[in-house]
Amino acid sequence: MSLLDIRMSRIDAGYVHIEKGHHYDVPVQQFSSLYIPQTCHIEVSVEGGAFERVERGGLVGLPKGTAHRLRLPGEPQQARGTIAPPFAALRTRNRMAERVFAARHAVSINPIPDLVPTLISATCAEIAADPRLKSTVSVICELADTGTNTHDAVFVRMSEALALVLIERVMERSAPEGASVDGAFHDMRLRNAIRAMHERPAEDWSLNSLAKEVGLSRSAFAETFRNSTGQTPYQYLTRVRIDAATHLLGTPNLSISEIAWQSGYQSDAAFIKAFRRIVGVSPGAYRRAQTQGAPA
Repeated sequence: MSLLDIRMSRIDAGYVHIEKGHHYDVPVQQFSSLYIPQTCHIEVSVEGGAFERVERGGLVGLPKGTAHRLRLPGEPQQARGTIAPPFAALRTRNRMAERVFAARHAVSINPIPDLVPTLISATCAEIAADPRLKSTVSVICELADTGTNTHDAVFVRMSEALALVLIERVMERSAPEGASVDGAFHDMRLRNAIRAMHERPAEDWSLNSLAKEVGLSRSAFAETFRNSTGQTPYQYLTRVRIDAATHLLGTPNLSISEIAWQSGYQSDAAFIKAFRRIVGVSPGAYRRAQTQGAPA
């Protein structure tokens, strides 16, 4: 399997209006979902888990069709329905409602690879810093603004391009400089190991436990992983954990100690050391920079 094999058989997209103090449940489905909040920030929870904040102008994608809940902050939180085509069904005259670009992609030919996480997000700063991401997001939103039929070939191809960019970003962020995990797409055993690390970064993984997860000996797993990805399992796991931590740092009510534990670190010192080595600043400094850079 290759990333280039991913195809969109159809796409439904448009702008929806959601109301403060309400949540919208989206069940498990055979579609990937994408949201780009236009006038506010939103929060997304996957399968009943903690909510992740998505800032205005940022984006969040759920490539595997996982059940999720979308909401605007505010009390009380009342069920308001779901978000599904035709999106016009969510239009409201409520002036307090906020606008969100929403899309549903039906993925065909090859499914999204297993090792891709259930949720992919990007901040405004990350979109602006990546020319590929900035241009594809801009074109897709402009096409929606002009009322272009979302089954139009150009719209579909641009959606495929955005899916590829987002998946490649996940791969790039998880690998040390100069390394690639593209080779892991071709080995089901490695895909299973990488998926396990992404889904359970807080688990006390060891080389033995990862090898056992995929039915290989310790030495065979280590050699296969390094030959396919250009890095050791521990190097990859560290990147996965730090990536998870950067997202958790966007949750204000979580302490550094709680984030360290949820990211797989048994001590604050070990977490801070690893975070500084990968990101270049301490977790506290990263959180302050993200808070200061968030849109008003």
